[in-house]
Amino acid sequence: MFTENKFFRMAVIRVFLVIGLILADLDDTMGFLRKREKSEQELDNEAREAVFNQLDTDQDGYLSLEELQTGYGSTTDGVKEKIARDLDKADTNEDGYLEFDEFNPTH
Repeated sequence: MFTENKFFRMAVIRVFLVIGLILADLDDTMGFLRKREKSEQELDNEAREAVFNQLDTDQDGYLSLEELQTGYGSTTDGVKEKIARDLDKADTNEDGYLEFDEFNPTH
């Protein structure tokens, strides 16, 4: 009886050790993924800033309708109107310009 109990306890200990190793590995993996996501967000922000600065031809820190239309190469009235509508939607403080925080080139 004692030996059976001893083997059972050892088996339980092994199971807990394996679970502990799995959880430690999972924690390492999650930490890696969080760091990777943060790096991707920083890269996205840098790319967004580069596009913003390229469109901001007068370098005043704001994008006007004219800068957006020129920067996106709009030549037709339909495209110009769409850019104007997009500016209106994105311009959350309603000053007629896009600040960097309002600017998202993928939308």
